[in-house]
Amino acid sequence: MKSTLLSGAIQPGESNRYSRFSFARNLSELLLMLGLVFTGLNAHADGNYEKHPILDRDPKTYESDAQISALPTDELKVLRSSYAEALNDTSKSVLSKEQAEEQLLQSLFAYDDVRVDIINVIPLIIKDYDIQSPTSDRLAGFGDRFRTVHAQRSSYVESLKDYRGYDFQQGMSYASMMAVFFDNQELYDQLHHDMTNPKTSIGAYIDHLNSSYMNVEKARMNLDKVIAIEEVQAVLARIDENFKSRE
Repeated sequence: MKSTLLSGAIQPGESNRYSRFSFARNLSELLLMLGLVFTGLNAHADGNYEKHPILDRDPKTYESDAQISALPTDELKVLRSSYAEALNDTSKSVLSKEQAEEQLLQSLFAYDDVRVDIINVIPLIIKDYDIQSPTSDRLAGFGDRFRTVHAQRSSYVESLKDYRGYDFQQGMSYASMMAVFFDNQELYDQLHHDMTNPKTSIGAYIDHLNSSYMNVEKARMNLDKVIAIEEVQAVLARIDENFKSRE
């Protein structure tokens, strides 16, 4: 039986499974680029949110007790050895779970501080694209909304669980702001084009977001590694318990 080992959670290419700021080709990607990377905007009636690309993690599959019991002793020894070897290779210089979670939370805070700089970018967008009233007034009004939600963060966001709700609120503000651009196809097309140009106000903003998001990915990978180690330790404990039952 092929072991799952620490599949996915600690592999060098793992960051590829997270949402990145790949430059927009459609409306959905454009929203991601403007700060919705972490937000599943669909909330369910039971109060649950859609899966969050950073805060949520796909469960890893390991051998069940029944599968472990079904293995011949020689094969079970091989399985245990493979898990132990993987654990030994990856458990060096690893943070505690509490440290890894705090590191991820702080990286999210740092990213959010960059994201909320949209407050300063909005006036530049209005000027750069010569946006007139009433559209300019609608856009300018979002500055206070972003500022208010961001200011509330320090008062109640103390954990990754708290951040989920905060991120949802801020994401809704971004979605509302983007609706203003979608009302003007010419403006939307120009903004879309300039997002790939770091010499423009919106392009520089996106570029800064990209850099900050890389730190979030690294922190998420560190937490994944810690969780994977805990999971493998649990599998090893179950294997050892099975060996005892065979004596």
